[in-house]
Amino acid sequence: MGIYLFIYLWVASLTFVYFELTEKYRKQLKIAFYLLIIFLIFVTILRREVGTDYETYLRIYENSPTLSQFFRKPFNGVIEPGYSFLNVIAKISSLGFPFVSFVCICLILYNYHAASRHFNLNFYLVFLTYVGLYFFSHNFNVIRHGVATSFIWHSFSLLVNKNNKKNSIALLVISSFFHYMSLLFIPFLWIMNKKISYKIIIGTLVFSIFLILTKLDLVTKVLDYLFYWSPKYQFYKSVYYINVGAEGNYGIAMGVIFNLLLIFSLIIVKARENTSKSSSDVNKIIFNGFYFSLLFLLLLSFNGVFAERIGGVFYVSLIFLLPLIFKMYFDERKVRFLFSMIFVLYIGMYYFKGISVKEADGEYQYLPYKSVINLNG
Repeated sequence: MGIYLFIYLWVASLTFVYFELTEKYRKQLKIAFYLLIIFLIFVTILRREVGTDYETYLRIYENSPTLSQFFRKPFNGVIEPGYSFLNVIAKISSLGFPFVSFVCICLILYNYHAASRHFNLNFYLVFLTYVGLYFFSHNFNVIRHGVATSFIWHSFSLLVNKNNKKNSIALLVISSFFHYMSLLFIPFLWIMNKKISYKIIIGTLVFSIFLILTKLDLVTKVLDYLFYWSPKYQFYKSVYYINVGAEGNYGIAMGVIFNLLLIFSLIIVKARENTSKSSSDVNKIIFNGFYFSLLFLLLLSFNGVFAERIGGVFYVSLIFLLPLIFKMYFDERKVRFLFSMIFVLYIGMYYFKGISVKEADGEYQYLPYKSVINLNG
């Protein structure tokens, strides 16, 4: 737990300092942020046997084909060609699995930095939020999913003002080389920067809660009908669920309840504020992403893996939503400290819950941290 606590205290300290400074002096925190990024990169690439899928990803690397074998059948197997090619390069170059982890984390950081720039949000605050909510999950566990998610949000960010769908689609295609599910998000490019009626948002969320409370798993029946032909769907539904104990949640997690309260509060605030303030593309894209995250997490709550793959992508909207809330409503000195306290407690709740997750056999996914150089001493 020691190294995880150290990272959280580093994040919390930077957060408090960030909120207490004006925009002019926040730029002077660059060194501290860069040191945190470098430290997290080393923690990622030097880990050993940490994360549920660590052994799986290590086997992917060890079983990588030769370069000629890869080019003969780049789409052969269940591993996407982009991630497979990365492993091929690492293996034939004798750079090892840490190189694969290094490239993946660099891609993730690049995409979120680009998205922050397009959303006109401070990347450092976005990054601190990302570390608190998703860093270990995306870099220690569902690595391909983590890379793809960053590409997807980079794609969404291109819709700001320019409405650049061609480049957005191109990014989703690139993303699909790390995870095929990325292609499912192409239709959302025509929705993300549109204003969705608050009545529709509230109605669909309430209906989704009703389905859970009455255990009417209509969505699974629809998915079974649409994807009966897909071996990968059948694998996740019939094999993966059983192995990881994720057949279904049949309930609403506390985090979802908290975020339902947050979105209803935001609807009340947005309904009362100046229309031009809440109707920007940035505001709509991030808010819609947050809405879709809750909608799909509720609708897919009977399908643990699918809730993670679809709802989990939209849930990353939180790393942009929290900085956006600060920028719009709390960037005044008299309320900064209050927001910083709420912010640190909020990400702390997710952070410590995340690193304390257990596998089906009762073992912790991320604890204890183990490294090839033993950072815990």
